[in-house]
Amino acid sequence: MSDIHELSCVVLCGGQGTRLREVVVDRPKALAEVNRIPFIFLLLDQLSTLGITAVILCTGYRGEQIEQTVGGQYKNITIEYSREETRLGTGGAIKTALGKTSGTVILVLNGDSYVDFDLDNFVQQHSQSKSCFSMVLANVSNAQRFGVVEVDERGGIIGFVEKCHDTNTARPGLINAGVYLINRDSIKAFSSKAPLSLEKEVIPSFVGAGLRGFRTEGRFIDIGTPESFAGAARFFEATLG
Repeated sequence: MSDIHELSCVVLCGGQGTRLREVVVDRPKALAEVNRIPFIFLLLDQLSTLGITAVILCTGYRGEQIEQTVGGQYKNITIEYSREETRLGTGGAIKTALGKTSGTVILVLNGDSYVDFDLDNFVQQHSQSKSCFSMVLANVSNAQRFGVVEVDERGGIIGFVEKCHDTNTARPGLINAGVYLINRDSIKAFSSKAPLSLEKEVIPSFVGAGLRGFRTEGRFIDIGTPESFAGAARFFEATLG
């Protein structure tokens, strides 16, 4: 695999963020401010630290605000945009952005979650396992909001346990942390239907067909709901010092 610095990275920022709209009313989720810093900058800071130098932001809802805020350069990272004019879904957005990427493997991140992980080890495992699609798995104390990922002894993902709607029962487990390494040929083979959901349609199709998990003990947060967003300030104070 090519050097980390040459790894193309796609960040999914196109969602409408309807669940978060009651507290973030005037901007897309990627620009929701945590300690007065737009969330996308926290992701880009992480990517810069990891050695990534090229990022494609997939935008949609209020995408012009993201372009105006981030621009074409952030620290050592060159920024490009892949803007959807009609709803493509997360899977469709990745496939559409592929023409702006290079290399045989693409790093993909959700634009509304953050997890600490070791990119070098993630890339190494993906390569050595000859996986076509790998995802970072975070260990959380309460997985009921996300659903649990089932993994075999070799790291292959064998299934998913649906989200638990019993909010009184905290269930620890491994969850999809929203960070992926996907082979270019696999992305090309994504369905062309639109909208196409990465989580609900694409990922399940790879179970038993090369989908692997990479466990991290790093902390995880998503900002997709008012409740989780409310904890983001404390999370980043602890994570980033």
